[in-house]
This record gives sequence, C-alpha cells and structure tokens, in this order.
Amino acid sequence: MGFVGVHAASDTFHTLPDPEDRSNRYIAHGDQEDPYLRMLGAEFITHGREPRLQDANLIVNDPKFPGLEGVTSPVSFNEEWYSLKDFMPDLHVILTLDTHGMKGECYHRAPYPVMWARTHGKGRVFLYRDGRPAGELEE
Repeated sequence: MGFVGVHAASDTFHTLPDPEDRSNRYIAHGDQEDPYLRMLGAEFITHGREPRLQDANLIVNDPKFPGLEGVTSPVSFNEEWYSLKDFMPDLHVILTLDTHGMKGECYHRAPYPVMWARTHGKGRVFLYRDGRPAGELEE
C-alpha cells in the first residue's frame, strides 16, 4: 500500500488549533503533530504572496530516482513555492528547494525538502509539492 501526495497534500490538514492568523503553523509540534502530517512527512506553513510565483532552483538530491535520470542540478522553475516545517527525520529527500535569493520572509531560511519518499508503518509515501510528475522536470 502507498500514498502519493501532490500539490496541496501538505496543506490538507493542520495541527489544531489552526487559528485564522495561522500563528500555530509556525510552531514545531513534533510528536503532537496531526497524524496525517506525520504520515506525510511535513506540514505546510504558508507561501509567498509578493510575488506569489517566482523562479527558484531545485537541487537534485537523488539523480537515480525514477524520472530524474539525466536531470542535472540545479533545475529552475517558476512556481508558487510552499514553505514547510516539521520534517520527519526519515525522509529520503529527492529534491531540495534552494531558497537563496528568493523573495518573501517565509523563504529566508535554509534550503528544505520539496520532494521526498518515506515509509510509514507498512506503507510507502511519496510527496511532490507542485503536482507535476518527476518525469516532467526539465533541465
């Protein structure tokens, strides 16, 4: 059994309470995080607004992952990038967002995973934030 999360998978549930000001999203909840998010491997905080879409580089951490053969790092995309938190320690990171030079306070941080695989119980989890299959990445 497995789970594939795309686009808003990390913005589907949030650790409660989730007040209108989203202040709880900036807190690391660790073991108290929503069970769905623990399965997924991370939680959405927010994304930039000005500009909502911007160019950024993805670092290819696993060039042998299916669909990434021959893709060289970095890969540049124009996207609505998600800022994420509470990463599970067992992620097999496939792509990392290089935050250097990005506009928006939510990106003023170290690079972080945006595509990963992991096991959860007896199942496997795969997440890619933007919703494009890995095979659609272009050099």
